[in-house]
Amino acid sequence: RRCPSSPRQRDPDSYVAARDVVKLRFVASASDVLTDAEAPAFTPPFLHQHFANEALALPVSQRPLTIEVLYAAHTLVPFPRCDRPMEGSIEDAMFSLVEQLPQAGAA
Repeated sequence: RRCPSSPRQRDPDSYVAARDVVKLRFVASASDVLTDAEAPAFTPPFLHQHFANEALALPVSQRPLTIEVLYAAHTLVPFPRCDRPMEGSIEDAMFSLVEQLPQAGAA
């Protein structure tokens, strides 16, 4: 019996792999969230907790997209941000992620 294909395999014009979009970045303090672009970014190994089938509904017109979750090292409070205007599928993806993060800040 074959495993069902993922949404992004069935419809690549409508879905992307969440791992290609979401990055984690650790900064020294909350004040560095807006200024520390030099901190290394990491791809999370799993995103199924936030996105079903580890896929994001994202039309081609809204790509490329990067969603970063920055963590201030001393508190580990997450600060999610993205590099595109918050509209349509991008807003949906951000909301899906943010509602599951503990004590999310705003960046």
